[in-house]
Amino acid sequence: MKYKALHNMVSRAKGPAKLHKCIDCDDEAVDWSTIHGKDGNDPNEYEPRCKRCHILYDKSTLGEMNGNSKVTEDEVLELREMYATGKYTKKELGDLFGLTNDGVKSIVLRRTWKHI
Repeated sequence: MKYKALHNMVSRAKGPAKLHKCIDCDDEAVDWSTIHGKDGNDPNEYEPRCKRCHILYDKSTLGEMNGNSKVTEDEVLELREMYATGKYTKKELGDLFGLTNDGVKSIVLRRTWKHI
């Protein structure tokens, strides 16, 4: 399932996040946050968080330590090197590394994996 569909599933099962308290600070939640290390296919794999705590939670586990990571740091470096040669398209790299075209683009443009 895609991101929006998953979050709609959670909202249908648990209601809007804003009806819950943030699990970290007890302020009003605004987002459903996937529990790191879970695949997010079950509504019970989400916790309500305010915007600030959601950002802090996601930053708390960078790279491979994030349970939602699809690649390792070594694979990110390899992917960037391969892309820089001009011999591979984003689609080809996505197929090789199990990522979407957008995932490859985000890595190459350093929108994700900024720390390496």
